[in-house]
Amino acid sequence: MKYCTNCGESVVNSGDAFCANCRHALQTEKTPTEHTPAAEAPEPESTAAPADTAEPVAVPEPPQLTPITTDATALHTDEPAEEPAAAPASEPQPAPEAESAPEPQTAAPVAEPAPMPEFMTEPEEGEPAPKRNRILIIGGAVGAFALIAALVTLFVSGAFASPVDRFQEIQRRAIFEPLAEAFTAVDEQDSFSTDLTITAAIGADDFMMAMISSALEQFVIEIGMDFDGESGESMLGVNFSAFGEEFISAAFTATEEAVGLYIPTLDHHYSMDLQSLLELMGDDFVEVMETQMNWTGTEYGELIQRYGDIILSAVHSDNLEAVREPVSLFDGREEINAMVYTFTPSEADLYDLLAALIQEVRYDDVIFTFFAQQQNEWMLDWLGYDSPRDYWDSLLDDAEDELEELAAEMARANFTWRSALAGTQLVLQEISFEEDGAEFVLRYEGFAARGGGRTDWVTITFDYSDAGLFIRYEGVADSDGGRTDSFTLDLDGDLNDSFSIQYESISDDDGRTDALTIQWHDWWSGENTLSLSHDATRDGDSLHGTLSGFLRNDRAMGSGEFALISYDMDLGTKSILGIPYGIYELEVFDSGTPLFQLSFAVSEGRDGGTDHVLSIYGVEDMGVSSVSINIHSTDEPSALQWPTQNPVDLSGRSQRELEDLLEDILFDLERHFGSLMDAFSLF
Repeated sequence: MKYCTNCGESVVNSGDAFCANCRHALQTEKTPTEHTPAAEAPEPESTAAPADTAEPVAVPEPPQLTPITTDATALHTDEPAEEPAAAPASEPQPAPEAESAPEPQTAAPVAEPAPMPEFMTEPEEGEPAPKRNRILIIGGAVGAFALIAALVTLFVSGAFASPVDRFQEIQRRAIFEPLAEAFTAVDEQDSFSTDLTITAAIGADDFMMAMISSALEQFVIEIGMDFDGESGESMLGVNFSAFGEEFISAAFTATEEAVGLYIPTLDHHYSMDLQSLLELMGDDFVEVMETQMNWTGTEYGELIQRYGDIILSAVHSDNLEAVREPVSLFDGREEINAMVYTFTPSEADLYDLLAALIQEVRYDDVIFTFFAQQQNEWMLDWLGYDSPRDYWDSLLDDAEDELEELAAEMARANFTWRSALAGTQLVLQEISFEEDGAEFVLRYEGFAARGGGRTDWVTITFDYSDAGLFIRYEGVADSDGGRTDSFTLDLDGDLNDSFSIQYESISDDDGRTDALTIQWHDWWSGENTLSLSHDATRDGDSLHGTLSGFLRNDRAMGSGEFALISYDMDLGTKSILGIPYGIYELEVFDSGTPLFQLSFAVSEGRDGGTDHVLSIYGVEDMGVSSVSINIHSTDEPSALQWPTQNPVDLSGRSQRELEDLLEDILFDLERHFGSLMDAFSLF
């Protein structure tokens, strides 16, 4: 068997002149009997095939002919051309050609044009692909891709960014973008449509109460609700009937342009465009409502990002320090080497920041809307302002006048903002300042372990000379899906008054346990403890649990169990109101003595839909054993129909004209109810 000296591939046909794998020129193997001196080499046959019909890679005859390999252009391999290697000693070398001998270069085997490089040509049928070239190409592509990926990773991670850019990006991702996304989600308005029927019944042991119960069951309240979140069209209908007779029926309609009131009982139908309705409530109310209606969740999200950019614009290289140092987390339980960024603005920085915020807030309709909603006409009159807008502008004018003093006061408070990044993990956020001897600290700590699980803490402390506030939330998630959440609040005031809350929740796939303890102390009642404990067990969609409450007092004022709640629900089946099917029970005690029991059952109705039955037991003092109210939902789209009668347009009418119309409607209702009462008195 013969092998290629370049790639080691086996040569099946001993007469091949080139390796079928790498195209390396082969040395023909001769036996001693076949050796012929070059001077005695036979002349080429005159019947040699023309050059254009010659075999491209093999010359079966004559076997003694050796192709020319000294021309580098004839050896197109994946490696640079080299000088031909010396032939092994055991193989004879071709003798120099005689001058008179015909030039073998004109023979068919060597007359073909030089082949293209192997990596630029497709292999012939049945010919193996060039392995070495393919490996080099794939390896080069992988290396280039890895290099590009590494550069992109470094760029995205901020390795080439300045400390200021990295700090700003940390805050955008950790604070402002999540808040903006939360407000943006408000845009998703759900549609809701169903009909409700409300009936009542009482449990009685004597004949008279049984008669009353039978009559009570004849009173029916029907409510239809149809809210289309996409179109903005909504309708709410109410119908009250008794003994099969309609008492009163009314419907309220609303679109993006108008509101309406339809009273079929009186054959009245009115409408008013939204702008006219808002104008009746005052110019400032119009401004508030128009802002609420026109602004979407997306715009609220953009507002948060805009103010975030204003705040972060105060950060620059002179007030930001970036140092790699150990960071202690979770009260010293973890110590991590991290890059710590510390932002300490100067008085000038704070002045510029406050000025930019005031300028932005002054013309911000959304912020003004939030402010105006908190005002009332009586308070504005007492303060001496004609409208919320006047009060708003006055506050901002005062802030601008006191801007220098306010910036100096904030600078004296030693405002500091620290963030720590360990790799790509944000492990610390801390804001602190001092004011009149009091120190305020807001601190977040978080760390995800390599093996799974995560720990997060949020701590708020406020220390003053004779009072203090401590709030902490701790969340720990393990790698197996379990979770522990705890909350602590301690408030110490003067006169030895104190208040504290301790809460802990432990949950996994099988259930959940909660414990809440509230303690307070005051000079009148002494030491008080309110304890709530909750245990729940889950099996698939079935959830069972109890919640009990105890109140203890060191002076025996109302001590003992005061409430016990139990439930058994099916999380996989809910009514259209979003309540899981099941039974919910509440038992109330007075110093350990049972007072009454309340039951709420959600189940399928007799004619479909869902029954929501609320029952009260233990009310014998009222002469009945129980009182029940059933809210039945069809769990189907409402059967409400929009009014077809043309409404009376009230748009543009004055307040006095509308008051007169309201008096007429009330008078018609009074006459209607009077006639109904006369009919019932005859009955």
